[in-house]
Amino acid sequence: DARTNVYVRDTVLGTTVRVQGPDGEPLGDAHSVDISDDGRYVAFVSDAANLTPDDTNTAADGFIADLDADGNGTRGDVSVTRVVPDRSVPLGVAELVISGNGQRIAFLARSPLGATDPAGFTDYLYRGSVAQAGTDFALVSTDASEIDTSGSGEVIVYISQTACPEPAVIAATYDSPYNYYVGVGRYLTDKRVGT
Repeated sequence: DARTNVYVRDTVLGTTVRVQGPDGEPLGDAHSVDISDDGRYVAFVSDAANLTPDDTNTAADGFIADLDADGNGTRGDVSVTRVVPDRSVPLGVAELVISGNGQRIAFLARSPLGATDPAGFTDYLYRGSVAQAGTDFALVSTDASEIDTSGSGEVIVYISQTACPEPAVIAATYDSPYNYYVGVGRYLTDKRVGT
């Protein structure tokens, strides 16, 4: 069909799984695709309104597809979960990445998600866990782009003009229950002590 689909090819087993919505429906115009190291979890952004209930706008949302939803070790039984469930992100999700171990995510929302998040920025970088998708995410930075995460998901790297006076690459490490933001060069913020 004319829509963009997501396929996962296992080069060892020689199998291909098409990630799809309920009843085999296509994913809409999918992009920003990422995969966990074991190939079980696929993160992607799509404008499809048919993948989960409650999608009330035409803006793109972030999704996590579990290719082994029943946990039997065989890929093919796919479940799709929206990163921000029970509501649409007003201006959509731009990028989404998943950690190599499949436990953590980072995504760019085009509008703030939390009541206390600052307004007036273009992209809001959030991080969270796959197990608690949409129920446990925290703001990392604003005006962010080009996000990526380490294999464990404990380090997120992104580009932002907000953290310092000129464009710089910033890395944010996540150490539950504390957040550390580490900038390249002289910028270091420890959220526990506010410096």
